[in-house]
Amino acid sequence: LGLRLLGVTFLSVMTLLVKLAGERGIHVFEMMFWRHLTTVPLVLVWLGSRGNLSSLRTPRFGAHLRRAILGTVGMSLMFGSFVVLPLAEATTLNFTVPLFATILAIFMLKDRVGYWRWSALIVGFGGVLVIAQPGHGHLPLAGAALGLSGAFMIALLSILVKDLNRTDQPLTIVFWFAAMGAPMMALTLPFVMTGHDSAAWLLLFGIGVIGTLG
Repeated sequence: LGLRLLGVTFLSVMTLLVKLAGERGIHVFEMMFWRHLTTVPLVLVWLGSRGNLSSLRTPRFGAHLRRAILGTVGMSLMFGSFVVLPLAEATTLNFTVPLFATILAIFMLKDRVGYWRWSALIVGFGGVLVIAQPGHGHLPLAGAALGLSGAFMIALLSILVKDLNRTDQPLTIVFWFAAMGAPMMALTLPFVMTGHDSAAWLLLFGIGVIGTLG
């Protein structure tokens, strides 16, 4: 639980940095590229300092590639919602990730969900509706679609990560997600990358470091 709370804290800070970067005109795809690229040397330095680079070996490149593709799409959708929506509403939509994950676990992992968890799901979705207030016009439809689609994709990824955890260590999963995701996003840079001042570079570096910690 402590690790989970720390992870959520770091990812919340990353969300704020993404919002600030978006307000400076930095494209989501460029944010994604630096988010991925920053992770690679951080993980290599950490594992190298502990003499544990061998942990990066994996027999499951196909599973990691699938996770990288889906994860990059999901994270791009989430980043897009953070840029388009007010931060409070975007964060609220992000709260649906564990709700979607529970539903997916029922069908994909055959988890057994009792009355208490079903009740929690219903209350959770109800809470999201209350905060988002659909139909009142203050929540852009495109932004809401980005947020909910991204939340669903991240929930799906949690199932894939659970499967990868059977054979690979957490840092191995983090490394290959970034190492495979960075080249994908690099293909978009000629179309979206612009010049930045030092503050913008700090934001991009912060997104990568804080995102990796999360």
